[in-house]
Amino acid sequence: MKTYLSVFLLLFISSIGYSQKPPKLVESFNYTGQNIEADQVGNLYIINKEELTQLNQKGEELNRYSNKQLGDISFLDISSPLKPLLFYKNLSQIVYLDNRLYPRSEQISLEQLGYPQATLVCSSYMKDGRATTCITLALFPTDVLPCAKINQLRL
Repeated sequence: MKTYLSVFLLLFISSIGYSQKPPKLVESFNYTGQNIEADQVGNLYIINKEELTQLNQKGEELNRYSNKQLGDISFLDISSPLKPLLFYKNLSQIVYLDNRLYPRSEQISLEQLGYPQATLVCSSYMKDGRATTCITLALFPTDVLPCAKINQLRL
């Protein structure tokens, strides 16, 4: 009985794998960059050194952001397409952008906040008592120190 059950399960599982259709290429375009990200809306973000380019689903350029004074972009957090976050690790700076890649505020210096060696930054969003958005930054200062959270930033 165990043998029949094992053979049945093996055949059933293998038939599931073959019944799926292979992915179909919908659109293709060429672009150069070190990193590519996609948001929930379907926009693509390409990082090429100090420049961030936003493309639509067809590969057409929508917006572009660059700040040569801050150097190369280390990380892009687009968990909220309306508030992309750029992290510049070499200068410990954060820049929040709007959905058209225009800076929402002045850059944030992690060094002035007491985190000069942060290696990664990300955002989390929550509603406070007044129904405004409070942005919590999770900082990873080094490989050894634990994650730190900053709740004071309101944008």
